[in-house]
Amino acid sequence: MRILAYLGLIADIVTIWVFVSGKKFTEFWSMEWVISIALIIALFMLAMTFLKKSENSTEEVDTIMAIFGIGYTILGIALYIYFAYIQATDYINLYEYGGYWALFSIMYLISLYCVIKIDLNSLLLQSYAYGAAILYVMILLIYKYVYNSDIVDLAILLQELGILVVGSIIFFTTY
Repeated sequence: MRILAYLGLIADIVTIWVFVSGKKFTEFWSMEWVISIALIIALFMLAMTFLKKSENSTEEVDTIMAIFGIGYTILGIALYIYFAYIQATDYINLYEYGGYWALFSIMYLISLYCVIKIDLNSLLLQSYAYGAAILYVMILLIYKYVYNSDIVDLAILLQELGILVVGSIIFFTTY
């Protein structure tokens, strides 16, 4: 069971690497995108199941959960910032907007699962990280609308406010 757990975790890391480095994460709702997302979720959950069923010490399981919790938190925050930057500098249609939200939600929920399984006090660190990301997004939007924008498009503004609201909800619920 232990070997299967580690193989699943390695396969999950390789899947994420190929997904990000091959720029598949921006090909929203394509067959490769959907399969990659399904593999990321399935491999992670399968590996965690094997890890918990094996006779590993709780310290080892907590260490692995912490590493993956930090990794998925970094991926989620990077995606959140990238999503906000793309939205602020270029128009994202609803098709892409939904894709970014789906991808961010998956990364956030996996990181939340890992952090909650370790220690609830770890949520505070995750909250601070999302708080810093929200500050960056707010500065980006202030700069866009105060210094660079002649015309305000209501649809784009509502999408950007949606990004801020969801980030704020995440910050306050994990704080």
